[in-house]
Amino acid sequence: MVGKIIAWIVTAVLVTAVVFYALAYKAFVLDAVTWAPSAHAHTHDWAQLTPEQQKWFGSQRNPTTGDSCCSIADGAWAEEDIRDGEYWVRCNDERSHCPIKEWMRVPPEVVIHDPNRNGAPVVWWRGDWGADGKQIIVIRCYAPGGGV
Repeated sequence: MVGKIIAWIVTAVLVTAVVFYALAYKAFVLDAVTWAPSAHAHTHDWAQLTPEQQKWFGSQRNPTTGDSCCSIADGAWAEEDIRDGEYWVRCNDERSHCPIKEWMRVPPEVVIHDPNRNGAPVVWWRGDWGADGKQIIVIRCYAPGGGV
């Protein structure tokens, strides 16, 4: 009798673990798909850029860390607003994979102060996890419009 109870408990624990890991894997895969940028959305934009603009996009670096902002595939055209001396951005281009649809404050330490060879504001972003376990958007770099 005790052996059957132990066997039942072990089976229940194993089944629970398998279900938990299956759900966690499913959530991970769905999150990866949700946050994955659409390369197709930028193929046309990249092809329309001049070689000088392509070089400019590829050379952008985070002013604080020196890390690459990546390429145009990771950047998105943005609308910009200046409020109390700080930049705010949102992306409303329907072709863009950028999830910043509501105005978001740009951290001052990610603002690139070199001239913007593209002209239009560009925001580089990534998805991340907040301390509360929810997905958040992190702005990695920001090139203001108008060639600051």
